[in-house]
Amino acid sequence: MLIVILQAASGAYHAEFGNDEAAHYVSGLMVHDYLKGGLETSPRDFLQNYHSHYPVIGIGHWPPFYYLVEAVWMLFFGISRTAVLALSAAGTFVVGIVLYRFLEQRYAAMAAGVAAVIFCVSLVVQENTNTLMIDIPLTLVCLLAMLSYVRYLNSGQIRDSVIFAILAVAAIMMKGNGASLALLPPCAVLIGRRFDLLRKLSFWIPVPIVGVLTAPWYLYTYQSTSRGFRYSWGLDYLSASNVANAQLLLFYLGPVVIALALLGFVKVILRGHKTPLDAGLVGAGSLFTAVWAFQSLVPAALEPRYLLPLVPPLLILSVHGLSIIWEWLRGFKPSINSWRLIAVLLFLASFLISSWGIATKSSFGVIQAVQQIDEHTTSTNQTVLIAMDSSLEPAAVAEIAMADNNRPLFFAIRGSRLLGGGGFNNFQYIPRFQTVAEVMGAIDEYNIPLILLRNDGNPKNWEHIRRIEQAMVLFPERFQVISKLEGKETPIRLVRVRGNETKPADIDKLLALSAPRALAIK
Repeated sequence: MLIVILQAASGAYHAEFGNDEAAHYVSGLMVHDYLKGGLETSPRDFLQNYHSHYPVIGIGHWPPFYYLVEAVWMLFFGISRTAVLALSAAGTFVVGIVLYRFLEQRYAAMAAGVAAVIFCVSLVVQENTNTLMIDIPLTLVCLLAMLSYVRYLNSGQIRDSVIFAILAVAAIMMKGNGASLALLPPCAVLIGRRFDLLRKLSFWIPVPIVGVLTAPWYLYTYQSTSRGFRYSWGLDYLSASNVANAQLLLFYLGPVVIALALLGFVKVILRGHKTPLDAGLVGAGSLFTAVWAFQSLVPAALEPRYLLPLVPPLLILSVHGLSIIWEWLRGFKPSINSWRLIAVLLFLASFLISSWGIATKSSFGVIQAVQQIDEHTTSTNQTVLIAMDSSLEPAAVAEIAMADNNRPLFFAIRGSRLLGGGGFNNFQYIPRFQTVAEVMGAIDEYNIPLILLRNDGNPKNWEHIRRIEQAMVLFPERFQVISKLEGKETPIRLVRVRGNETKPADIDKLLALSAPRALAIK
């Protein structure tokens, strides 16, 4: 209930999908539609056609497993915004429950409950629960993988090692940073001083399982995936990432939670050689170390969501640090039985004071604008050119896909593809045409009858947006503003291109224009 209330308070149910969210939504929707009615078509052909209609498919840049999970969820609960946000909420809920059960078996139930609540309400978790992103599901799979490895540390059985390997495959085939789990076993050997495991076949079994099931995909897609890296490999990134990641954790969880976690982690590392240690703490310390090391080395980006998989183990270590303090307090004055309650309340209060807030999600009017498109298309031409900035262009594609009841029918044409070019990310964008007449020629070449137009005046916006506005001034007889929807700060205009509304869509040209360029599909 708390998770859903926070989602509603953020405005998530009335806001567009963000950039990556749009890709995740349309990718899951494509797999859903394929499972529901496209099985007679080859997956490659179906993807190529679907991408030409809604060109924000993320498969290739991201692995496919999450989209299969999302598609199955959609089969049961529908494709609406509410349904897919419920998937995000369910992931957060299950992480909270698993975290609670893990801690409740080892410490006071109150401390376990507080840690679970801190996880669910922390801003970094809220930001991802309010969106359709892969990071919360990845966090859940990493936590389950950690627990399976804890069982392996206790049992030494091949079965538990294989379960860990399967969960590691699931994480890696969800998102690239799931590969941090490859560092968990060696970290467990070092932190737990379990060098005896190196002589067991069961310790090495995950290597071939994970390698065979994941390496081919990453070898095939690395060139595409690496273009999304914002930084370069090397010591400079290592130095910058350690500082940035530490600052992010301090901001999102607060100094007391971090200090307690460090105390717990140091205690796990520096215990006496003969001191027995709960394998669960070895697992938590190992997952924390593995994720931290991976995120410090791999130069994908410095973003809070990439640290999500280390938040549950960090909270486990934080509660362990708290238990060390209250045991010390009890030893200092045994007659005071309320030390545990006081410590837990201070633990919660420190987090609420330093890091509490509600993560909000803005709406820009794209949802309302897209709802009007169907009224102004003809049966022979359902093509819409999207002329918006880089953050809203993918959102409009996703909204058109969601609203299309006969998918794939509409063609959502990205202005950055028809009128722009460049590399993988927005920083490499260049306009394809230098004059307004050339822009008009491209619009007419593809018989585009409708344009979704938004220009907030930012000089960094794509050049083709300004060129379209210039065309509306120079050729007023060719354009008609059908509606003007007030969004956040800047309205979105639905514009008819006179002369094109009676022309049929040139299907072959449109299919070629937005065909997928990843995965070697031509």
